[in-house]
Amino acid sequence: MPMPMPMQLVLSLLPFCLVAAAAVQPGDYLAVPGGSIRIDAVVSPSRQPEQHVFRTISSAVDGAPAGYVVYVTRGVYNEHVAVASSGLTLVGEGMGATFITGNRTNKTEGVHSNADTATLDITGENFTARDLTVANTAGVDAGPAVAVRSAANRSIFYRCEFVGFQDTLLAESRIQFYKECTIHGTVDFIWGDATAVFQDCLIYVRKPQAGRHNVITAQGRDAPERDTGFAFQNCSVITRDDLTGVDTFLGRPWRNHSHVMIMQSYLDTIVNPQGWVTWKREDVAAEATRTVRYMEYGNRGPGAVYDRRVNWTGFRHIRHSREAKKYTVDRFIAGNQWLPGRKVHFNPGLYKSDKHA
Repeated sequence: MPMPMPMQLVLSLLPFCLVAAAAVQPGDYLAVPGGSIRIDAVVSPSRQPEQHVFRTISSAVDGAPAGYVVYVTRGVYNEHVAVASSGLTLVGEGMGATFITGNRTNKTEGVHSNADTATLDITGENFTARDLTVANTAGVDAGPAVAVRSAANRSIFYRCEFVGFQDTLLAESRIQFYKECTIHGTVDFIWGDATAVFQDCLIYVRKPQAGRHNVITAQGRDAPERDTGFAFQNCSVITRDDLTGVDTFLGRPWRNHSHVMIMQSYLDTIVNPQGWVTWKREDVAAEATRTVRYMEYGNRGPGAVYDRRVNWTGFRHIRHSREAKKYTVDRFIAGNQWLPGRKVHFNPGLYKSDKHA
């Protein structure tokens, strides 16, 4: 899956790309896995606004009816997009081609929380995003800066890319599914308290601020009876940066009952042999080491050696498939009940063989 194109390159290609995309019209049908979807609106900065044709994504989605499908032509969209409509779909022209970007931080005027920094903010249930990139370009020194916040029940992100540093992706709540996505970040860059499965995703760890360590997940379950958590299946934890001297951990507890399973995935050498870390690294006896539920099953690669993993009551190396099956698409998010009609590929169970060497 491609890294996002440099902004200058994307901008230089716009005149050529938009001409090609101009043929797409509201009412056209777009082929997707399992059939086709009808386009209700088109977003293109180069076209004259008319009925169901818009120059910004925000103008297309504001007040959109339920089930609205918005086709976003390739280009750079510097805007903050909020989606509240039920069943809305955003369709781009590919990761790195349709590029939504913002740079809010928790120091930006009018921003009251880390969640408010999101470039794309989704609350409408049954939301779907396909084939696009969303970034927060505030930078490595900016602190928390969210690219995407989803609090939408049964939301789907299919072949999407999330670019940022700290707090890139806030999977805040409800049931969510991420398929063939690419996620970039440094500290706590997949966080929140959703019940989410990440299947066949690439997780790119970036170079953090000097002297800092990287943490991929900060799952926020706050009570043991809650069924929230993150499950990563057949994902790859890798980097394109020089992380010499930088420790990278799979997760730390944002709340004391943090809940993460990583299974059937590739873990590169960047993963610290201990695997997991406390919220404050020096607090090795933190209560959360006894109350978290961190698990690994069937992983591979040089970062998947278990003999030096943390010796916590809350960590388990799962050896039997019957336990791992609880974290599959079918079991963990009841995907067989709601994904088939959403026109995305998914694997409901465990993989029978590794897909990523």
